[in-house]
Amino acid sequence: MANRLQMRDRTLLLHSEVIKQFPEILKIIGENVKITDELISSLSHDNKNFFDNVLNQVLKQAISEWKGDPEKIEDTGPDPSKRKRCSLENNPNRYIFYIVNKLNGTSLNVGSECINDSAVESTIC
Repeated sequence: MANRLQMRDRTLLLHSEVIKQFPEILKIIGENVKITDELISSLSHDNKNFFDNVLNQVLKQAISEWKGDPEKIEDTGPDPSKRKRCSLENNPNRYIFYIVNKLNGTSLNVGSECINDSAVESTIC
């Protein structure tokens, strides 16, 4: 049961404008934490087609909506119990950075681990 949409990609999509063009897909992604092959196979032909042929392009567009906010960086301190979780990966992080959606103003916190991820790095830099 392969997961077809990573957690970080799901979060970016849910908070992006481009996905609003696909209300059925937005509902599917919003209601299902894991988007698996099994789930996709149970969908209508049009929705299967989206995941098989359109998702990657929409995800690229969603990623392009985000930019880093270099003014907003937090150090939660050395105490691990005070760490804030990354919005994209849910990992606890000491250093918190933010990305902002250029179209709708939504802000998400991302940790230092996500900044080093090449897929997310392009949105931060």
